[in-house]
Amino acid sequence: FKAILEKQEYSVSDVEVPNKIDLAFYVAPLINGVVRYGSTEEKELLFEGMITYDSKRIMESVYQGADRKENYYDYIARTSSNVRGKQNRDKLKCMNFLKKRVDENDLARHQLLIVKVSNTDEVTIPKTITGLVAMELLKHYNRPTLVLRPKVVGKGKNKYNAYAGSGRGKANGKFTTLFGMLRESGLCDYVEGHDMAHGVQIPEKNLEAVIEFANEYLAEVKFDVTEVEVDAIFSTGSINREMIVEFAEVIHIYGNGIPQPKFAFELNVSKDSIRIMGKKNDAIKFTVGGVDFLKFRAGKLVEFINNTNADIIKFTVIGRAQINEWRGYRTPQIMIDEMDYIAFELETLF
Repeated sequence: FKAILEKQEYSVSDVEVPNKIDLAFYVAPLINGVVRYGSTEEKELLFEGMITYDSKRIMESVYQGADRKENYYDYIARTSSNVRGKQNRDKLKCMNFLKKRVDENDLARHQLLIVKVSNTDEVTIPKTITGLVAMELLKHYNRPTLVLRPKVVGKGKNKYNAYAGSGRGKANGKFTTLFGMLRESGLCDYVEGHDMAHGVQIPEKNLEAVIEFANEYLAEVKFDVTEVEVDAIFSTGSINREMIVEFAEVIHIYGNGIPQPKFAFELNVSKDSIRIMGKKNDAIKFTVGGVDFLKFRAGKLVEFINNTNADIIKFTVIGRAQINEWRGYRTPQIMIDEMDYIAFELETLF
């Protein structure tokens, strides 16, 4: 377990004393990835490692033609991380394939996005990541999403065609349950799971009726407008460092039932003060008002920064506060969840 944390020490707040958010965002997804996407051997290896204490085994393997030796736990952490990485790469490949299908058929014109997949597709969507792909489509198109594959139900005279798969949604105003909406329609064979994450099966003959029902049911919901509830809003000159530190100091209490506070910032940042980091040069960091702002997996932003000749980048940022400890120094930082940005020449700001 500790080896998994150390494998991601760049992301977690504290390897020795991880908080609930560290576990939820960096440990649980890795374990989930192995369970869903790993081989039987990889699954057994992970769970054996979690119940085996103080093993002295040395694991040998070959990497780029050279012999490699690792302790038992580092080997398990690396193997599990590799499985998670493969899952993410395949998820991205599937996502890009389905985005093309959605756009070409204008499927996102409806309030409920239904995407059909099958084993005959050029890119096959593995059943084990159907829900993850549905979640990525939800994030991209900002509307409840069903990813469904065809199946034949029943036998003989009772046989009929249906579509089954995963549904994902996100609360928006009065829309609080995709699960409830689909059940209320009376058009599904079953809807089982949670309010915004569940399995579903719909008779093929009912698919269009489900879309029509959703369009009417969600007519007043503006999915094209992103609304995020935050606990405070700051500008470049009004950042309350002490408040951010105070909320960051109690990060251990946040979790299910006590959501971590989110803060919004409207910031003017000198391009020259933005630091590009990471092995892949896809992370950024800048400091405003004594607070560090960090964003990982920000490849598009890095490209934007490298290509613009502007003096100032104007950011709108939403993120969560935490404390970074390094060599005895404790610095408040905002882990950026969402952001927009635009470039300005210096003279246009005055």
